Order: sequence, then structure tokens, then C-alpha cells
Amino acid sequence: MFPYFTVFGKVFFSYQLLAAAGAIVAGVAANYAARWRGLNTTEMLTLLLVSAIGVLLGGHLLYALTQFRRWGELLTSFAVIRDIFGGSIFYGGLLGGLCAASIYMRHRRFFRETPSRIAEFTDAAAPSIPLFHTFGRLGCFLSGCCYGVESRFGFTFRRSLVTEANGVRRLPTALIEMVFCLILSVILRLINIRGKAKGRVLDIYLVCYAVFRFFIEFWRGDEIRGFIFGLSTSQWISLLILGFCLLRHIYLKTVVGKNQTA
Repeated sequence: MFPYFTVFGKVFFSYQLLAAAGAIVAGVAANYAARWRGLNTTEMLTLLLVSAIGVLLGGHLLYALTQFRRWGELLTSFAVIRDIFGGSIFYGGLLGGLCAASIYMRHRRFFRETPSRIAEFTDAAAPSIPLFHTFGRLGCFLSGCCYGVESRFGFTFRRSLVTEANGVRRLPTALIEMVFCLILSVILRLINIRGKAKGRVLDIYLVCYAVFRFFIEFWRGDEIRGFIFGLSTSQWISLLILGFCLLRHIYLKTVVGKNQTA
């Protein structure tokens, strides 16, 4: 579609601009949610910045892990290093951001003094994750990555940066995911407004997205991010996330719930 454009002789990439716009919009939304809940907005901003570092590192590191067959080339040239670490996988960014946020909150005195604040902040921030992802997937569509399988319905890429995506009508999986993420963000926001599922909004997001991502992967078409035993890297991560959320639910229901009623 429109992977890049030129203004006054300078090239701008659609994905990078939309990712930056998404980060700003998601940050503003999370800050507003924190203010609406009476939370410390400075802490929310700091938490988001720490998470952003984790997102950047995690996304590139997971992509590099999927390129393990090329690790032997790492010392050959800078171009190879750039290729191996140059891509990014959303799940890597998501897990990296969550890990960075968790480490920050566990070691920040502000959160240690009142552990319940962690749940309040994660509830407030959760809708911003799919909101940011909405912009990212629009950037993917315009760039022609995550291009989708061949289909009678969809779009034909002509300028995709991924050569094999061009010239064939493809199912717009990036657009489908964009719509899903936008709807999910709105639903999570409504859950917050109505005061439902306190302390569990992030879990709801993780389960909903993991299920969606597992199935949409069958129509993604791009195999660059690797397959293990017939399932893509992201499908395996989806299963692990679902397993983690299930175990967490059981733990909260049995151990924590029993202690609270005792």
C-alpha cells in the first residue's frame, strides 16, 4: 500500500509514524484513565516509559530468537546484525513490556507500600495495550507486512517491503486484527467504567488476544517468524499465555480466595 512517503526529500515510513502515534494516543488514554481513577499520573507516566523500553527490547529480541539459523553469521557484518535484530514481534514487545512494568512495580516503594495499587494501575493501563496495537496493525497493513494468505477477497499489494507479498490478492489479516484490537480496547474501557472485574482487566485482555491471535495466525501467510511442530511462534506463545492465565485464575480462586475467607 503505502510503506513510505517522501516529504521535502526525506523518507518517512508509515509503520514507524503510526507506531509513534499509537504510543502517544495510548499513553494519553492511560494517563486519563489514571486521573479518572484518582491514581498518581506521574507514576503512570513513569510506568509507561519503563514499559516502552521493555517493548522495544522484547520485540527485537524475540524476532532475533526466531532467526536462530542465522546466528552463525552475527560476526560477519553489521548488515547481518541489523537484519537479525531489525524485525520485531508484537508478542515479544508485549511480554517485554509486562516484564519491565512488573520489575518496576515490584521494586518501586510507591507500589510496595500498597500492593493493591498494582491492580489499579494495570486495570487503568490495560485498554491502552490494544489501542496502541490498533495503530501498529494499521502500520503493518500500509507497509505490507503481516500480509495474509492468498484470497479471493482482500487487497493486492504493489509496494510492500516484503517482496513475496506483492502482486497477489491477499486476506487483510492486519486490518482484521486492527479492528479486533480497537473493539477490545473499547470493551476493556467499558469494563473499567462500570467497575467490573477489578484487578482482572489485564487478564481479560491477555486471554481474549491470545485466543484471537492463535486463530488469526492460520491466515497470516508470512512464515518468517518461525514454526515449531506445525504451529507458529505466536501460536505457541498464545497457548503459554492461556495456560498462565488459567493457572493464575485457579491460584487466585483457591489459595488467595481461601485465605480471604478464612
